[in-house]
Amino acid sequence: MTGARETLGLDGGASPSEIRDRFLELVRQHPPDRDPERFAAIHAAYKALEDPTSSLQTLLFELEPRDDSWDAVAADVRKRIVRGRLELQSLLDLADPE
Repeated sequence: MTGARETLGLDGGASPSEIRDRFLELVRQHPPDRDPERFAAIHAAYKALEDPTSSLQTLLFELEPRDDSWDAVAADVRKRIVRGRLELQSLLDLADPE
């Protein structure tokens, strides 16, 4: 399964503005009238990353270990925590949802 960040071609440190810019770039390349399936995948990926809570869940829990042992899962989660740099506003939004 391809993750939202991979669908948009982004790394774990992409800011909200970088996510939006990349989304708009891909929509121009794959408009819904010419490439509806690719557009749907791009739109779903953007929606998953647009919301700070959903973005954090994707970053931490979309596991990619080659085996499903607890050690592999724990190592993958650790890697995501270290790799992911969350914006201050994202953390504040998680702490105080509207």
